Amino acid sequence: MDATGKSKRLILMRHAKSEWVSDEYDVSRSLARRGVKDAVKMGKWFSGKLFPDRILCSYATRATETLDFLEIGAERDLRSITLVLDALYGCSFDSLIQIIEEHGSYGDLMIIGHNPSLEQFLLWCLEDSKMLSCYQKVFPTGAIYELEISPNIGKVRRSSARLQNFMRPKLI
Repeated sequence: MDATGKSKRLILMRHAKSEWVSDEYDVSRSLARRGVKDAVKMGKWFSGKLFPDRILCSYATRATETLDFLEIGAERDLRSITLVLDALYGCSFDSLIQIIEEHGSYGDLMIIGHNPSLEQFLLWCLEDSKMLSCYQKVFPTGAIYELEISPNIGKVRRSSARLQNFMRPKLI
């Protein structure tokens, strides 16, 4: 809990399903039709939750489009609390930890990014990840994980987060 007695949250979201076009640069890939529908669905689910103080979003087209359609589904302005970061695209596990620690002063934080770093981080930081083993894919496209974390997010530690909530587009 922080000074106000409130736990901090870290919300992780993998971008929604994207198109695979062979002649397109990876960073420029747009959402597939299913990805658009999934992001809107996840926005509707997310609208009933407490919103983060800051969103960090990869600059990849599929991530920023996920944010746009999440915003439509949530019927809430998310862009005004969002920083789009080049560093989130293709970042390593270690780089993701560094990004989270650098932005920990914002309070509740949301990351919209990519695998494998999101999945690696999720499994590394959870106190208990056993319940995730029942899923063939731990972090599918469009999924959201809400974690309760130490108020001192300036130093993220292994097995230090508790899973508070999660949702996947296929479960809605």
